[in-house]
Amino acid sequence: MSDLRCMRDDADDEYGIREFQEQLLDIMVYIDGFCSKYNIDYCLMAGSALGARRHGGFIPWDDDIDIYMTESDYSRFRRAFSQKGDHAHYYLQEWGKTRYHNQTMITMAKLRLNGSEIKEKAYAGWKMHQGVFVDIFILHNCADTRSKQIFQYIWSEAVVLKGLETRGYVAKNAKDKVMLLISRMIPTKFILKNGLKNAYKYQKQKTRFSHGFIDTRSFKRSVFPTQVMFPAVYADFEKVKLKVPANIDEYLRIQFGADYMTPPPASKRPINKHASDWSVNSTQYNDFSDEIKLI
Repeated sequence: MSDLRCMRDDADDEYGIREFQEQLLDIMVYIDGFCSKYNIDYCLMAGSALGARRHGGFIPWDDDIDIYMTESDYSRFRRAFSQKGDHAHYYLQEWGKTRYHNQTMITMAKLRLNGSEIKEKAYAGWKMHQGVFVDIFILHNCADTRSKQIFQYIWSEAVVLKGLETRGYVAKNAKDKVMLLISRMIPTKFILKNGLKNAYKYQKQKTRFSHGFIDTRSFKRSVFPTQVMFPAVYADFEKVKLKVPANIDEYLRIQFGADYMTPPPASKRPINKHASDWSVNSTQYNDFSDEIKLI
């Protein structure tokens, strides 16, 4: 095994993915340093935040890193990376990129490692960068009233389902079946523009709540008091420190429920979502023409 400079030396490698986690953490350390330099806030989210709190680093079987940035922080990150980023080593891939009233909106972004490859069946044969990545999701300003929150949620769900459909998703419940049926009759550009317009709707207003409807499909797990999330604070993560939500325990309670500190049984641990087929090699990416289809 190669030198794992960012990973704790005493951690067990029961799932055989510590080298892959090291690659992810290398990317994340770059993001943290870049954001610190340009005064851009971010925080770990979902399983990455849970790992920081419950395990002091990665969840042992987790093979990705997800982070949140606010709409304004991501806009500044995009501009700063375009001008000053390490393009020799990293590539910023933006999904669902849509322009509306001189504003660039996205569903999500990935900072990918050049000279690496991660094989995902959904994108086999696609002309796009397919390097190892850290996911960047947007934490949007959310309406303060429940009815308007639900409206934002429905539009976000339409965008998410349109994206899942491109990846071969088969509806698992009645709601998804109905929404997919309707969405097939509506042009993708229309759904993307109007869905993102509503996700970003309160960007220039100060709201009490934030939402992650595009990354977490459960309504009740996606709405957070804004003060719970930012400004983010540093916490231990393996051998380094990374930012987590301002009130990480309240965030995790909303996201995962009151028993978030209790690991799931072994039979319910998702293993090898990404790490089963990856490499750091000499892969060169020159054709990105299919990235326009990413939602």
